[in-house]
Amino acid sequence: MLFLGSCSYNDLKVYSDKASIYFAGDTDIDFTFSKYKGGNTATILIPVEIGGYKSDADRSFSMEIVSDSTTASPSVHYKNLGTAFSMPRDSFKVHIPVEIYNTDPLLKNEKVRLYLRIVANENFINGVFYKQELSLLISDILIKPKIWESVYSGFFGVYSQTKHRKILEICDIVEIPDIYDGGSYNYKWDAYGRAVNNYYRDNYPQYDENGQIIEPWI
Repeated sequence: MLFLGSCSYNDLKVYSDKASIYFAGDTDIDFTFSKYKGGNTATILIPVEIGGYKSDADRSFSMEIVSDSTTASPSVHYKNLGTAFSMPRDSFKVHIPVEIYNTDPLLKNEKVRLYLRIVANENFINGVFYKQELSLLISDILIKPKIWESVYSGFFGVYSQTKHRKILEICDIVEIPDIYDGGSYNYKWDAYGRAVNNYYRDNYPQYDENGQIIEPWI
């Protein structure tokens, strides 16, 4: 009662008319170029959504890079975003394109982070509290399959990151799964293993990431 009595009708109307804003979808994104076939540039679409009413006019909103949580470098790992964006009229959601790059050799060994935060302004208040910040990890790292030694070493021999990348390239696949899907007679993975072995046999010598020759294994 006391709270309501201290606010005018116009104050309440302004508050209720202001929509909230937040990141929609996953707020922890881990992107690796090792599973991407589009070259050294990729575009991640970040959905931003509002709660409340649509508007018959475009509305600006703000987003900032949190510097003390960001290890990615502008121009090296991502294209500068700016801070001002627009929610189109008659819309509840917009996708912000974030252009990222795979030109830094360090990405083969470590991940960098771009950390974003939505900033309230005259058009929007902060919405869902746990969706105000978003972490985008960028790398070119391959993870050794958990079942390499027990399964895949029989087809591909000794593991290396270089060989892993060549397997994806030659076999035209995006990953070597941790769950074995070769079937009881191993036809698929046996064919993959022979194709990759033949590459290293026919193009000998080829070297791994540590400067060691990758020996044919069949």
